Amino acid sequence: MYVREDIDVKNIDNYWSGAVWTMKRIEDAGKLDEYETFITNYFADDPEPPKWTELNDILWHDSDWVLQQLDIPTEDDESDVEEDGEDEIVKAILDSKTE
Repeated sequence: MYVREDIDVKNIDNYWSGAVWTMKRIEDAGKLDEYETFITNYFADDPEPPKWTELNDILWHDSDWVLQQLDIPTEDDESDVEEDGEDEIVKAILDSKTE
């Protein structure tokens, strides 16, 4: 038997494990509508609609890729910013000691 249901891909309660973290990032960035459009287009050519597990796994295991598609900084992007900021602080401290 085959059952088809319309699902709300923007409802964070429908996800589990690592996908919840990714959905929170998308929600915090105010990009839930963009996510819905993106994921709809991603599966547009598939003959069968995706299963919940497939949607969840993309968000969980390919979170950086999904966030990049939505122009949301990834953890790596944010750590680069933090490290750059720390480098500037260390440089300023060292410069002040040489004066």
